[in-house]
Amino acid sequence: MLSPVKSRGFTMIEVLIAMLVLLIGLLGVSAMLLEGMQNSRDSLYRAQATTIAQDLLDRVRSNPTAVNAGLYSNVHYSDTTQTPALTTVNCASAACGSADVASYDLRMWARNFVTSLSDYQASLPQGTGRAGIVPDPTNACGGLERFDVAVSWYDVSDAADNSVEMSICLDV
Repeated sequence: MLSPVKSRGFTMIEVLIAMLVLLIGLLGVSAMLLEGMQNSRDSLYRAQATTIAQDLLDRVRSNPTAVNAGLYSNVHYSDTTQTPALTTVNCASAACGSADVASYDLRMWARNFVTSLSDYQASLPQGTGRAGIVPDPTNACGGLERFDVAVSWYDVSDAADNSVEMSICLDV
């Protein structure tokens, strides 16, 4: 009587099934990697927008005379904005009055958005910035003036606009 032959190795179907399982696992890992990279980019944009908004809030907070004069009101910059007619005086190294400081502050802020400026800083895709004193119907500022800053950008991954909005209350 003949003894049964023991087979060694793998059959072709077993190899194909193992490769399919491995391929599905690798596709899952690559999808997670891509999602992580997109989230990282979105986080970078949100942090950049927060920094840009906070920069203007700090500048406004340090120049209450210009706020009273309305020099920071109705500010709006985007990549399609014409080059703003703002001062070229460098108030960081020269003595300036409050109006010149406000103009300098707005120029420094505009360079985050206006592509036609010579010192444009590419930071957000299709970025826009708006700021100004706004009504406070809920009286969140307790009778003080409310100054809002909004920084927006276009998010390619979900084909939508994202934004960061910040407010401060000013005693002006």
